[in-house]
Amino acid sequence: MQDSLAFTLCQMYGADQMLRTSKGFNNKWDLLIWPTDSTLFENLSQIVRKHGYPREELLGEKYMTQECVSSAAYAILLHSPHRLINEKEYLNLYLDEVKDDRLELSVLLEVLDKPNFFKRDEEGDRKLVYGSNWGKPCLKNRKLSDSLRKEIGLAPLNLEDFIDCSKEK
Repeated sequence: MQDSLAFTLCQMYGADQMLRTSKGFNNKWDLLIWPTDSTLFENLSQIVRKHGYPREELLGEKYMTQECVSSAAYAILLHSPHRLINEKEYLNLYLDEVKDDRLELSVLLEVLDKPNFFKRDEEGDRKLVYGSNWGKPCLKNRKLSDSLRKEIGLAPLNLEDFIDCSKEK
């Protein structure tokens, strides 16, 4: 089982990365990348339902040293954060993986906060809210941060986990 699962993850990682690095045609995001991301996300979620989130305990040390095995699930999740944000079924699936210690909370928070890293508000501040490795949220977003963290069963961030974006300018 480890062999076939590792092989599948490598195929998925290859498909994910190949499309992003290919050149030479217009509309590749609409025509190839987004549909592929959706398919890969569905396939990963099937694996997670059946075996849990890919990890050393499941795949063994030998396979987890291979980039295509160890990075596949993370890359696929990072390329489909909207699925977790907009579809409760998937958010709950991956929250359960955190609760069962098969997925690190920091990874899930990175996925959830990724779209916010690239968005800016009217003042030009990033819209981070979860307190992930992408950075600290702005203090002005504390209420939103508290409510979104509560939705996923997390305590609010401490005051020192925020930055005063008005002073950063």
